[in-house]
Amino acid sequence: LTVLKYNLDQRLAGNRCPYDIGLHPDQYTDEATAAGHPQITTAQARGAFAAFIDYALTKPQVRFVTGKQLVNWMINPVDLNGKAGTALTNPIVSVQNKAVSTTSIRGILNGKLTLNVPAAGKYNVNFYNATGANVRSVSMTAARAGTISAPIGANLAAGFYLAKISAPNGVSAVARVTIQ
Repeated sequence: LTVLKYNLDQRLAGNRCPYDIGLHPDQYTDEATAAGHPQITTAQARGAFAAFIDYALTKPQVRFVTGKQLVNWMINPVDLNGKAGTALTNPIVSVQNKAVSTTSIRGILNGKLTLNVPAAGKYNVNFYNATGANVRSVSMTAARAGTISAPIGANLAAGFYLAKISAPNGVSAVARVTIQ
């Protein structure tokens, strides 16, 4: 509970990027065991998350939304007063194309972005923040299918980003990236 509250407060005091909370619902059922969390019971874990929801809802700028609602907002952001923000000029859309189905972000570590790619060619990755602004672009070339890496430049601030990966054949894919 303390960690959830702290992270929310840090986002609200900082750049107010979305706070993406991933839960494993099977860990909150009555049949669940406290695997991975032997210090607390399942009931205590549910209680802590319920207490966090109560705490978060005391903040007038907090909204609980689905992933789809968040992506739609990132494409066409509107502030809490209904004023439109800066929209993406090329909205990010998830692609179900077999040509890029194996293109993915493998990770960001020690200042390097690593991709898994299905073919040789030039790949571009653009990182978009919560307001839809492109905050980083990285280009890399693969000599063949496999894993490629490139320096990402200055560290990205902690937060939630959408990464649009453009493949050599012009098809794009999207990855959700959380930097902690």
